[in-house]
Amino acid sequence: MSYIRRIKKTLDGRIIEKNLYYTYHAMPTGKEAKKRAKRINQTPEQQKKDNRRRATEKLAMQMANNFKSGDWYFTLTIAGKVPDYEEIKKKFDNFKKNLRRYYKRKGDELKYIAVMENMTGQGRPHAHLLINALTAEDMAEIKKYWTFGGARVEFFGGEIDDCVKLSAYFKKEDVEKHSGRLQTSTNLVEPHEEKSKVNRSECYSTQIKVPKGYHIHKGLTYQGYTKDGYPCQHIVFVKD
Repeated sequence: MSYIRRIKKTLDGRIIEKNLYYTYHAMPTGKEAKKRAKRINQTPEQQKKDNRRRATEKLAMQMANNFKSGDWYFTLTIAGKVPDYEEIKKKFDNFKKNLRRYYKRKGDELKYIAVMENMTGQGRPHAHLLINALTAEDMAEIKKYWTFGGARVEFFGGEIDDCVKLSAYFKKEDVEKHSGRLQTSTNLVEPHEEKSKVNRSECYSTQIKVPKGYHIHKGLTYQGYTKDGYPCQHIVFVKD
């Protein structure tokens, strides 16, 4: 019988995400198997909701690992007559290309997580772009690259709540349905991850051991059961 512990940590140690679960190929047997709850027959909608939640959690950790407080969140809008999808995509791709060149000239490397929105649905098309910040003067120069409408800039909060909120927005169903896939730069660094088997005593324990110097983020921590009826935990620790 095996139970899996998967731990992700941001490289700066601010956030630790801990997951405890059984894998499909490591189900419990004997007395442990009797502790399982009734198997859950998920509807397609429930499955979709769970998949989106996991995708949001993964993106939030990636965001926390690559962006910090004070980074820039751009909203790019289009003025006048709206071009077709391919033309808008071309304009947005050119904007990102110009940004990469600008950052390179400054001796830096652009990182981004971006999404286009309302590309096939109601409302005017626009784009959102989270990027690593430079200086205030650089911001003014970068805004000039978008000549097709407005370029509004907000400062990213950088805390785990900010990451979860923005990740949930980027992963919401309307965005995926009407705008396509999330866009990320290839140089994003993944959080450090460790996966290991744990002993039986931890399998069904509801007690959470908090690492020294951290506290539990109660809003992002939950305990429940997998669709096969076995217990699982998702715990987020934040550095004090």
